Amino acid sequence: MRFITHLLTASVLAVVTTPSMVRAEDEPWKKLYAGPEATGENVIALWQFLPGQEGKDNSGHGRDLTLRGQARYVKEGPFGAALESFPADKDNDKPQGA
Repeated sequence: MRFITHLLTASVLAVVTTPSMVRAEDEPWKKLYAGPEATGENVIALWQFLPGQEGKDNSGHGRDLTLRGQARYVKEGPFGAALESFPADKDNDKPQGA
């Protein structure tokens, strides 16, 4: 009987900690960089495209973005807001991006 109790306990723990049950907001790659990861000496610049400060360098190093050509900020990127840029060609021979 004791073996069955331990087996049931282990089964319950396994079910509770199944990776598919981890909430999306708990995924580390979905969180904004902060602290030394955002402002450390090895960080050149950090653009998080936050509402109202899309082009701001959030590392504090002053490397804010300036849009060129048809480039624009969009709210619906794969990880939230993003920079959308377009290729230049013979009809649109201007620098594109930021």
